[in-house]
Amino acid sequence: MYAGALMEPVRGRMLSREGETAHDIGHQLTVATLVLARSATGTVKAELSGLAAKWIREGTYAPFLEIPDPERFAPGPDLVATPGIEFAQEMLAGRVRPAPIAATHRIFGQQDRMVHVTEGWSASLGAGSTRISRYESINGMNLHGWHVGDGVLYLFLPHAKGHYSDAYWPTVDPALLPGTTAKAGPPGPLAATPLTTKAHVGGVRWDARHGAYAMDFVSEDGSLSAKKSWFFTPAGIVCLGAGITDTSGQAVRTTIENRNLGENGRGTLLADARAVGDSSTLHRPRWLHLDHVGGYVLLDNAEVTALREDRTGAWRDVDTGANTKGTTTPNTRRYQKLVIEHGAKPVDAKYAYAVLPGASVVGTVASAFAWRVRANTPVVQALRLWDNTLLANFYSAGTVDEVSVSGPASVALGRNSLAVSDPTQLQESVRVTVRRRTVEVPFKDAFGATKVVSLR
Repeated sequence: MYAGALMEPVRGRMLSREGETAHDIGHQLTVATLVLARSATGTVKAELSGLAAKWIREGTYAPFLEIPDPERFAPGPDLVATPGIEFAQEMLAGRVRPAPIAATHRIFGQQDRMVHVTEGWSASLGAGSTRISRYESINGMNLHGWHVGDGVLYLFLPHAKGHYSDAYWPTVDPALLPGTTAKAGPPGPLAATPLTTKAHVGGVRWDARHGAYAMDFVSEDGSLSAKKSWFFTPAGIVCLGAGITDTSGQAVRTTIENRNLGENGRGTLLADARAVGDSSTLHRPRWLHLDHVGGYVLLDNAEVTALREDRTGAWRDVDTGANTKGTTTPNTRRYQKLVIEHGAKPVDAKYAYAVLPGASVVGTVASAFAWRVRANTPVVQALRLWDNTLLANFYSAGTVDEVSVSGPASVALGRNSLAVSDPTQLQESVRVTVRRRTVEVPFKDAFGATKVVSLR
């Protein structure tokens, strides 16, 4: 949940339902939490009430107390006719303390999802593997869902709580979703729930403020492949890609950003302190900054295409379901795109950039000293933080700096401890050698969970 709304990557085909936004489902979850809180006691009651109060307080885009029927989408009779508003008013009258925003980094290994929460912003990833389908498109729903499981990076900002509910899905360019590496040209036919052919999707949690996530990506038609990593910190997310190879002949692009600025939206885009026009090819910029969104730092010598455009679409374009179909009313929204072009038939292409949600111009420039990329290859992608912590994603046996592994693994190394996971969820164990010491980390029935080893 973010600001009273369910996060986009866990909404499945419901993304395309005009009448059931993330805020609508957030209202339903709030009612369920209120009901549970009424039957609980002690600490559990306080925690549940605090969560509901937090979602109600933060949910200013679609205020809970102003909704006539917050249980309208209840899937069964359990919540129908539940006086959710009355329960909320009664709880708030009791001076319940809303739960605080707590820094959190959590990986859901059985879902191929993760969430990163800071005091100022949150982020989440949508991925797919041999375990979880890259998208769901059945019964006429989610008709533009080709890439929602290809490593979409969702940013949630406090001043844009309705970003994804504001006609985002019928108007966004579905081939250029933030975080994805995809081909230009018309997409292939939609399947119902297509799995990928790669098991390596997952990551490691270092602490509540840091973690790494990896994706061995292959396109649905099998022609495009890449190794993709995201490294999460309190200041932002470092995104690395390597081994980008395609045989289709279509142009390949990695999307840094594709932000919904709203209808007739504004916001200055700067590149190295200079204002950027509506359509520009930026030659090796060091950094970019978008008003009211944040900063972007280029960590290699990439050229970036910046395009600001109005896009029009109707909810019926993305949902024709018998009971869920959208209206044919056209919606127009303005988008800011930032794209790295890899060209046609790239072989072992790569990218490296950082996304800094909510950062100022000064903060964007200063972030260059917050981390160092230690590796960006098809074998290992790694980042060294300012405090010397190492975060690394290994796709096979390999070495980076003082860490070696016997097989695929995500690793976080600090001064006195080591955190390791198996993103493939297929190995019995992995041997990790650190500073001439070798430990064997068991992973049977771990389901992608992080294991912590003391090095004292």
